[in-house]
Amino acid sequence: MSKFTLDVEYDFDFILVGISCHEKDYRISWALREKLNIDLCRGEDLVIHPRKSGSPEVYAVFEHFLEDNDSGFFMVSNRTESAFLIPEHKSFDYFLIVRGAYDSELKDDIVKRIREIPFVLAALYIDPKTLKSRQNLIF
Repeated sequence: MSKFTLDVEYDFDFILVGISCHEKDYRISWALREKLNIDLCRGEDLVIHPRKSGSPEVYAVFEHFLEDNDSGFFMVSNRTESAFLIPEHKSFDYFLIVRGAYDSELKDDIVKRIREIPFVLAALYIDPKTLKSRQNLIF
């Protein structure tokens, strides 16, 4: 019997910003809403089923879709009680994903505005193509 493998190429063409802070998800989403002038609302949770037998991990997602429906802002938590969404960046508590048309000035402006939030400890642009667990960011 033959065995077939499916190779899937995902498009990681989005801005990814790691955010480190000790606030609850609703508090940081409110602050991002104020600083970036976006309406982040709680969306459907992201559920990751580990390859090993175990319970699925659930990550909170806050979303704001733009008018063209192909782009938007998504804030997703990086931590559960037992796992990380992106284990390579355990120091970040949340990730902000910006999908759609953008340029380098927008990327720099977003990071700068997030750093202005008083309780944000760090905000850093991350190239999603360099992550080993980047497939977790496709939802």
